[in-house]
Amino acid sequence: MWMRQARFACRKHSKKSWEWLKKKYWGRIKGRNDNWVFMNKDLYLWKLQWTTIKRHILVKGKSSPDNSKLREYWHKRQADSPKYLFKSRQILWRRQKGKCLVCFDLIDNGENVHVHHITPIRCGGTDHINNLCLLHENCHRQVHSNRGQLIAAVCKLLEPYAE
Repeated sequence: MWMRQARFACRKHSKKSWEWLKKKYWGRIKGRNDNWVFMNKDLYLWKLQWTTIKRHILVKGKSSPDNSKLREYWHKRQADSPKYLFKSRQILWRRQKGKCLVCFDLIDNGENVHVHHITPIRCGGTDHINNLCLLHENCHRQVHSNRGQLIAAVCKLLEPYAE
């Protein structure tokens, strides 16, 4: 990558000296012990060596997610590293112990996941994390389709989570 950067700088400013190019395109960033960061006043190019390596835990033996006897093993394994990118979804996932609050099945069973407002916004609810929960797409649809008894029952189930 460094060679490409140097070639770009030399091609762009073929009449300029190497010292001038070095001052213009390379510098130092606060918090990094590196004098060769390709940058301008506002931006810099991220170096791959700055990325921390995340180690993963190897799967035990010939364990398969399809084996019903190892369901708890896979659930615990997923609980250690939720796949959600957003911090709020990770918090919800951990709070619910990885289970849907309607069908009590694992959230990570391959279905789409929706964020549900326990107290609807139109009824005075907020987008605060204490008023949210994760539901499967189908469970979420069921909660919103049966406005009468089902929604009251589900809201009663979800009340302990809305603090």
